[in-house]
Amino acid sequence: MSRISVALLLTLIFSTLGYAAEADTFRNPCAGISITKPAEWYYMSIDQNYENLKNSKMKDEDLKKMSLKLADVPMIVIMKYPEPYKNLNPTLKIDVKPAGDYKGTDPRKILSAMTASMGEFFDGFKIIKGPAETKLDGMAGAYIRFNTIMKMESGQSYPSCSEIWIIPRGDHMFMFSANTRQDEKNCKRDEIRKIIDTIKIEK
Repeated sequence: MSRISVALLLTLIFSTLGYAAEADTFRNPCAGISITKPAEWYYMSIDQNYENLKNSKMKDEDLKKMSLKLADVPMIVIMKYPEPYKNLNPTLKIDVKPAGDYKGTDPRKILSAMTASMGEFFDGFKIIKGPAETKLDGMAGAYIRFNTIMKMESGQSYPSCSEIWIIPRGDHMFMFSANTRQDEKNCKRDEIRKIIDTIKIEK
């Protein structure tokens, strides 16, 4: 797997702050997608998106620099708690990427390729589930769940659980990524799943 592919995956995991909206239901007519967050959850700002990635600590500083260079503005990101928050803030991010060379590829193979080298860059990397077939709003895709130790430049570290769903659609693919604590102390993964279940994608 190329270092660029790893860097793009890291922007999914760490870029946990993004586009702001006002209503609990976010819609993007161009992409043909909507999602509804719980009323007590929050949208995150674009500026914090970049700050989160900057504050993360990786084994490979060159990879971190590449991740910062490749970081873009996600379609939408929601968080459970307002920032600043002195813990791992549970988040769910939606992005859409060109399928590129992955067009027509089994999405399970895409997730396998994207996570193949993660152990080289993060302590505690372990695949817990998948890649497995899944469906979101009736559309076929793939899902993976893995653990890492998320380290910050401040010296803090958190037992992180990342979940990624990929749904191919034509020349693009939707990517949904969630981050929670492994022990679920401040957010049950069922809460994330309930939000995921609100996703509507135009067929």
